Amino acid sequence: MNRADFHWVRPTTKSRIAYTMRRNGQRQGAWLDIIAGHGYGQTHTLDQHTSIIGRADDADIQVGEYAVSRRHAMILTNGRAHLIRDLGSTNGTRVNGLHVVEKLLRDGDTIEIGGTAFQFRLT
Repeated sequence: MNRADFHWVRPTTKSRIAYTMRRNGQRQGAWLDIIAGHGYGQTHTLDQHTSIIGRADDADIQVGEYAVSRRHAMILTNGRAHLIRDLGSTNGTRVNGLHVVEKLLRDGDTIEIGGTAFQFRLT
């Protein structure tokens, strides 16, 4: 491995003070990893302005369990900030164990929808 295998990436959040080095080919941007429940091990890239999470066939991120509403929650993205909003679901949306109606997401946050847990990742 040599220096050409790496490139420098400007930090994307105020909490990162120094430049970070990323290996070429490593995922960048925002995504959800399913860490428990339906779809365990899957990754969903958040590359749209709005991503709907739910049981419906037209949901951007489908969670096939009855505890999840058809249109359960939405993640809004403006490029740097990512906001999760519950869409009036029956069983609610949790971020880091707390019920939320709307919450700004940070790297590493855990989102629970029904019996499925996602980890929000941002680089």
